[in-house]
Amino acid sequence: MGEIIKISAVVLRNDEGKFLLVQEGKPKAYGLWNLPAGYVDPGETATQAAVREVHEETGYVVILDSETPILEVYKPENERHFIVYKGVITGGTFKVDGVEILDAQWYTYQEIQDLADASKLRAPFVYDAIQQCNT
Repeated sequence: MGEIIKISAVVLRNDEGKFLLVQEGKPKAYGLWNLPAGYVDPGETATQAAVREVHEETGYVVILDSETPILEVYKPENERHFIVYKGVITGGTFKVDGVEILDAQWYTYQEIQDLADASKLRAPFVYDAIQQCNT
């Protein structure tokens, strides 16, 4: 078994109670909706990666509510450790590159449930993380 790969993600909720999802452009998950997320680089903490990935994928600058994750999922079968935080947008300008990320949209909790039911989410943990923040 190789080294566990860490992937950080962030749940962002706006003042209207909607959650930000990004649409994947990578072939393995093309068209599926995900939280802003990506690999933790060598020498980087999971929290640093989370903040960086949101900026790279959406153009937004965020701060995390806490350094404590709201959800952690271990997938030993593919050596992945997903670490999810809750964050707040503090600045930046919305943009997506149209290649790795095709689009980004704000969705209500019900709309995200519908995406999950239609198997249009990247992974089950996306719904699980949003469910924890839907209060």
